[in-house]
Amino acid sequence: MLLSNKSLGLGEKVSITDVATLPLIWRESGSATRKAFEEAVAENGIDRASIRVVGLFDDLVSIFRGVESGLGVSVVSRRVAEAFASENIMISDISEFSENRDFYMINLKNVSLSPLAETFRNFVKVWVKN
Repeated sequence: MLLSNKSLGLGEKVSITDVATLPLIWRESGSATRKAFEEAVAENGIDRASIRVVGLFDDLVSIFRGVESGLGVSVVSRRVAEAFASENIMISDISEFSENRDFYMINLKNVSLSPLAETFRNFVKVWVKN
């Protein structure tokens, strides 16, 4: 999802090519959404060096404030976009970009999970299905 200031006038859907021309506020380098977006950019033949990064932040509140103030736009997950929705922020789908990622939960075969760990594992299984 793309977060932008509503003053930019972006629609509900934008192309990845258009996003690559906008001033971008990046998350830290370990962000899975950032990594997925960088891969999508490369798959669409866009030179990563041509992306104009105007800010690099480690926390979502700073990213949101940067977008809200008009500093730039930011690529975030759907859940983050929904959490930071406001009257000044436009949330757009990015065509040619899927934010689906794989997550893995691993536990040892011969080790029993504590009741709390078992509850957490069951919660995650239900949450992933939704």
